[in-house]
Amino acid sequence: MMQKRLAVLGAGNMGGAIVRGALAAGLLQPGEVVVADPDEAKRGVWRSGPSPVDAVGTAAEAVGMLGADGVVLLATKPQVFGTVAAEVAGKMGGKMAVSIMAGKPTGVIAAALGGDGGGGVGSVRVVRVMPNLAVLTGRGMSAVCGGQGATAADVAWVTRLFGSLGAVVELPEDLFDAFTAVAGSGPGYVCLVVEALAAAGERVGLPGPVARQMAEQTLIGTGSLLEREAVGAAVWRERVTSPGGTTAAGLRVLEGADVRGVFARAVEAARDRGRELAG
Repeated sequence: MMQKRLAVLGAGNMGGAIVRGALAAGLLQPGEVVVADPDEAKRGVWRSGPSPVDAVGTAAEAVGMLGADGVVLLATKPQVFGTVAAEVAGKMGGKMAVSIMAGKPTGVIAAALGGDGGGGVGSVRVVRVMPNLAVLTGRGMSAVCGGQGATAADVAWVTRLFGSLGAVVELPEDLFDAFTAVAGSGPGYVCLVVEALAAAGERVGLPGPVARQMAEQTLIGTGSLLEREAVGAAVWRERVTSPGGTTAAGLRVLEGADVRGVFARAVEAARDRGRELAG
């Protein structure tokens, strides 16, 4: 048990996954979670089921239910953060805010919530997290950083929370755009590779549904190999590549097409776009 009460502002896919992961791992108990959602039907879903939690209609009400050591999870869309911040700023009272919003630096969040992030009495402590889509399956990749005023204990608590959803790395905030370009956007790149592999299978005569299944299962299986023995992708590539064999023939085409350079340019473009969105 993590011994803190958590208010979740924005319990969509990501916010919901975080709550379910923490409950399933026993890091939080149902009585330690309150969710804010304006939709009564969705509140009813949270209040029922195998692990029911409190659900209220407004962010202010949810934050008001926390004690002094409560944590506010900011899982709202970045474009509505200003409205939510204005609603809860007067209720933060030194609580920790954990943000998974893209493009919102810790200093901006702290200022909007009514503090300078300096860690003084009543100041808001902000920890920023960037999780990728795979947290929905418990196999995610998240980056975490503490803003000014956040303590090592704060970062450790958040790391445990997101550790229930996959792997976590601590990074300086100025590397978050780079993280997003690799891990955040990475599922999109990998899915494109699967699409291309399936289409190539059809091109050499495989039925479409069979080619898709083969491509998807190959990705899943390869991921399990990487997870089972952490020797790195290059070692696994070498193991599957017999000299003069079929894999070697295919890899020569990919290397000749500068696939590594293409990925490098894609990641750079995603990183630069992230910087633009952050202003």
